[in-house]
Amino acid sequence: MTRIVDIREPLPGELNEGLSNVHVGIDEFGDRWIIREGLEELYAYIYANSSFCEIIPETIQLDDTHTAQRLVSMTTAQDMGDELMDESLLNNSVEAMAAMVCLDLYTGNTDRHGNNWGFTPEGKLVAIDNAWGWDPPITLKQALKPAYRCGLLRNKEYAISVANNVGYFLHLYSAGFKGKILADARADLIAFMRAIPNASI
Repeated sequence: MTRIVDIREPLPGELNEGLSNVHVGIDEFGDRWIIREGLEELYAYIYANSSFCEIIPETIQLDDTHTAQRLVSMTTAQDMGDELMDESLLNNSVEAMAAMVCLDLYTGNTDRHGNNWGFTPEGKLVAIDNAWGWDPPITLKQALKPAYRCGLLRNKEYAISVANNVGYFLHLYSAGFKGKILADARADLIAFMRAIPNASI
């Protein structure tokens, strides 16, 4: 079991922009962890990794009110620019992008901006700072905004693949979604697919 042996204030430039009110923990192996108050990040980690795929870095519970999330090396979507359009990156991120969309839909996370998701040097999509969710339900259209903002969904083939995977997740884990969320999401998905030329629904 991971043991945090030291907790300190973040060093300048150590964390991604947008992360506030957090500390940095050091484990017995020298690895760094993001320490934050509240257990919402842990709930998101458990839900995403058990229902969809591993898009959230390892997250553990420290005590009754704090979690620690492993600090991974990543380039944020905001900083990647045209690199986001790399064909290999697109091909390998379809399932993870759909998982992030469904996670945000389920948790009501409207704070998915370009500084709290991105890619590791190995090309794996990573979603951080997930504790802002658990608010009133959002729509699928809102959950798709991060991919819209960085231009990913302007790639027709990628958009179709992501939409198909979102539909698959909605079907597979429909029991995890409240009725209205699921119904609205399916309606949004149909509208989204119809807006993509030559997409099937």
